[in-house]
Amino acid sequence: MYKAFASLPSVGDRKTPDLESIAKSDADAIYAGSEKYYLTNVDSGATSYAGKTILRLASWENGGYANGALMIGFFTDADEGAEKFVRWMDSVESKVGSELSKISDKSSTSFLNVSSATYFGAQADGVATTLTKIGATNIGNTIITDTSKVGGSVPTYAEDINKHNDLDLIIYTPYMYLNYSDEQVKEKYNTFYSSLSTGKISALDAVKNQDIVMINYELPFCLVYAIAAKILFPDIDVDVDGMIKEYIDDYTDVEGYTYNPNHFYYIPGSA
Repeated sequence: MYKAFASLPSVGDRKTPDLESIAKSDADAIYAGSEKYYLTNVDSGATSYAGKTILRLASWENGGYANGALMIGFFTDADEGAEKFVRWMDSVESKVGSELSKISDKSSTSFLNVSSATYFGAQADGVATTLTKIGATNIGNTIITDTSKVGGSVPTYAEDINKHNDLDLIIYTPYMYLNYSDEQVKEKYNTFYSSLSTGKISALDAVKNQDIVMINYELPFCLVYAIAAKILFPDIDVDVDGMIKEYIDDYTDVEGYTYNPNHFYYIPGSA
């Protein structure tokens, strides 16, 4: 999927990469995310390291996925491709938003977004921001009201979460890979569910009834938005599979792949 970047040096973890490997590389620039989370072993505010310019890309904070695409397009002379990609993302959001606008009381539907059985997203978190835009109530935002925060510990806030027993859906957003078999997808779901059902929010009806879906964290936020909107409001006229296929065909290097929706979203009982 990322063959265009195959020649780039491997420097280990994105949060605390191997600085010696970076220094030895012949790269001119270092691309990283926000200094709070990525390349944290370099002094905060540094504009260069080992003679290489550091470029911080805002690609997920507050759902700003398009910002990162445009910035990296500019710095790599891929402006046209980046603009095409962003226009496509805008078209997906516009289509979904138009359909959602036909629903008058979206806020009466509620969800909790979790990245694991012990952590939920809220406020400035990219996925949480994207899901909140649907218009359904993100209970994470009602629990964590500081808009600069990105989420919290499920055990720490369990008492607050358990007050929302009328919760409609838990949206789990893990990494899901294209080489997974259906059995591996189910195993990933079951492992997560096992942890959740024995944890501090196991009494929630949404947990007991397995009102839980998985959506691939690696998708562009516009597709996370489309998929979650279609799951929360199934009557909207949105072809999420068509949108995902378009993304694969036009904006990735994936070749010889047979489309399987379970690689992008998983709904218990659907596979």
